Amino acid sequence: MPRTALSDQTYRRLSAVVLLFGVGFSWIAVWSLKPYPTIYSLPTSEGIGFTPVVVGILVLFPIAFPIATSIFNPTKVMFSIAVALSLPLLFIPGRDMANVFFDNSEAKTVVATITAKRESGSWKTHNYLLQLAPQGDSLVYEVAVAYSFYQACTEGQLIAVRVHSGFLGRGWVSSDGNS
Repeated sequence: MPRTALSDQTYRRLSAVVLLFGVGFSWIAVWSLKPYPTIYSLPTSEGIGFTPVVVGILVLFPIAFPIATSIFNPTKVMFSIAVALSLPLLFIPGRDMANVFFDNSEAKTVVATITAKRESGSWKTHNYLLQLAPQGDSLVYEVAVAYSFYQACTEGQLIAVRVHSGFLGRGWVSSDGNS
């Protein structure tokens, strides 16, 4: 049986669908996880993350894209780029959703002291963070909370925190009025 190839128009449509699905899934995941802030063990590194990878891609793209489109079908190259951009948009929020929604573990209520408060963010996002030192634990956690709770808290204040172990082992805090 002969192999049939997809047309360029089909590849363009598939590229658009893949990108829109990736972006849409990310928005839905972020929206649905808002009431479940993830806890991070300190120290956390801000601003490092994927920066070297992104800079490397931005530097190599003007060189690699013309070479790739001269060797391969440009529409297929664009489809491959759409898939490569969409995979992180699908898997990173999906991992966090699975960690929270499939977690059947019992929450452990812990009394913690607020050791520090700080704001973090950029021109589009803003986070209100509390550093918590649970009593009887040597670790210090940083938790994102709602602005109203952030304003009501003071350093040195004791609060009750419900800590879940997470389906994938990444701890998270349930929102029982504290976040």
